[in-house]
Amino acid sequence: VMIALKSLERADIGILVVDAVEGMADQDSRLSQYAWERGRGLVLVINKWDAVPSEKKNQKQYLEDLRYFFPVTKPLPVVFISALTGSNIKKLLPAVDRVAQAHATQLPTAVLNRHLQEWTRRHPPPSYKGKQPRLFYATQVATKPPTIAVFTSFPQGLQTSYIRYLENQLRETFPLEGTPIKLSFRARRKETK
Repeated sequence: VMIALKSLERADIGILVVDAVEGMADQDSRLSQYAWERGRGLVLVINKWDAVPSEKKNQKQYLEDLRYFFPVTKPLPVVFISALTGSNIKKLLPAVDRVAQAHATQLPTAVLNRHLQEWTRRHPPPSYKGKQPRLFYATQVATKPPTIAVFTSFPQGLQTSYIRYLENQLRETFPLEGTPIKLSFRARRKETK
């Protein structure tokens, strides 16, 4: 575990290998959470897929169960492989490449703001202590991971559920598979005359 943590500190993208027969363990989940909190992109590899009994060899069901019990895996690309037979090994590097591109992506400000207006029109932020936060505009301020500054009337009034909504909208709209998204909410400066 210590070697994995040290490696993650030096990397932009990590590959978390899980034994398909044993399934994901709490330790695996903690490692993926650690990578995510440190802003690292991540690919989940399910190894030993050839050893899974035929009656349980359903990738769709395996993924549904995995994402239900370990929600941290929801935004991650998953590659089912067998290191022993070489099955699907060729799919691993393209998945890593997609995550690397997502991790370094630069979202155009105009497009980002057009979508932000649509998301807030469709689902405005809930009021907090009698105040209705307004989101004015957003701009990407960093990559690796994509970091977006959102200027608002009331940064401390944005609830966690609404921030999650914005993250989900970003993931649905832009190719951000396997990379964390950092949102920074800032008060818009008042114009001085």
